[in-house]
Order: sequence, then structure tokens, then C-alpha cells
Amino acid sequence: MTRKDYELIASTIRNSFNHSHENRAPLVRGFVTVLQKDNPRFDESRFIEACGYSSQQALDCMEQ
Repeated sequence: MTRKDYELIASTIRNSFNHSHENRAPLVRGFVTVLQKDNPRFDESRFIEACGYSSQQALDCMEQ
């Protein structure tokens, strides 16, 4: 997959949950797992932020 694909996924997640971080966190973490396997250079925190989380929320999401 390409960067464009990752951006499309993140945008879809960000726009689908009406700013409800709790509801989308399991989905985001699931995508992170799959996308890391697809690309060893995948930037987890960048993707999580693109999904609509702030920097701190991204860190919190990664720790769960």
C-alpha cells in the first residue's frame, strides 16, 4: 500500500466517528497492527494523529 492509501484510511476513520475517540481507538489500533506488517517503515504516531487524535491522545492510544 502507498502513503495515499494510509491517508485515505486515516481520513475515513477520522470522519466516521464524530470525534468520539473512545469508539475509534480499537479500530485505529487494529489498523496500526496490520499496516505495520505491511510496511516496516510505517509511522504509528503519524497515522494515529491523522486519524484525528492530538499528539498526547496518540501517545495514550499507542499505550493501550
